[in-house]
Amino acid sequence: MERKPLKSLLIPEEGRIDVEALLSLSAARLQVLDETLRDRQALRDEKRTYQRIAEELEVSPREALSILSAIRNIRRQRERLEITDAELFEDLNSVSPIASDAEPILGALLGRSEDDYFVEKVGGLRQVLLPQLTEMRSVVDARPVFDRAKEKLEGMVLVAYLDLGAYDPNSRERTNQVIQVSRKQIQELRDLLDETEKKLDKLGEALEDHDVFE
Repeated sequence: MERKPLKSLLIPEEGRIDVEALLSLSAARLQVLDETLRDRQALRDEKRTYQRIAEELEVSPREALSILSAIRNIRRQRERLEITDAELFEDLNSVSPIASDAEPILGALLGRSEDDYFVEKVGGLRQVLLPQLTEMRSVVDARPVFDRAKEKLEGMVLVAYLDLGAYDPNSRERTNQVIQVSRKQIQELRDLLDETEKKLDKLGEALEDHDVFE
């Protein structure tokens, strides 16, 4: 089925799934989303914006990223192209019909208050334009070692993997990378993470006269 062209918003085909994820939310969940995005105090809990969205809406990190991407894209276009509420909702309804009780909340959500600007600015500076780690899990396995005749089990080899999921805000691609690690490398990684945390602590102490967010 051919999609109806949009009149004001510029949404590429691959970006429609993000907008559809946003428009699928009920009025009550949009209200929760709006409050989550405007909450300055929540910035102090070290969670990324998409992580707070995922937690509050009880959705996956990937779905939260899609919702956040749609909001930021539409907000930027509304500012730059001076898109009116009427033009906005005409286009959004072309993507997916919006319930009447959701329109006022969605209109406020896709506007920009001072709180929105501040929270989005902090979130943007946290993420920069590099792939963001969204999922992490470890897998361990035991591989059998047989004799030459493949008749007798001689031993087992323990192996470990890290499965890392990432989202690239530039290409809008989500990828998973599985890497094998040794016990020594796990310790080296632990040491590196401890060192990185200490650096953040020292930098935060040096900036104690300012509001510092992570």
